[in-house]
Amino acid sequence: MEAWIDDGAHLLRSLFSQAQRYRHAGVTRDDMGANNARALAAMEKFGLLPIDILEGHRRSHFALPIAVVMLWRSMTLTRWRTTR
Repeated sequence: MEAWIDDGAHLLRSLFSQAQRYRHAGVTRDDMGANNARALAAMEKFGLLPIDILEGHRRSHFALPIAVVMLWRSMTLTRWRTTR
């Protein structure tokens, strides 16, 4: 039983260490398409991205579906405009 708990604890620590390695680039696909200063800085720091990621064909399993993201953006923008 103790070995089972130790193995589970090890798995949890490994999971949390993966999240700590995440680095946010601060760029969008639009930035990469425009090849602006943000895109150049991200490419210098992280290297080039595969084209299927830039085109949106390959996405993270954890990413929201694109339709949901677009709806959320429009709702946020509408909310922002009405508060100004």
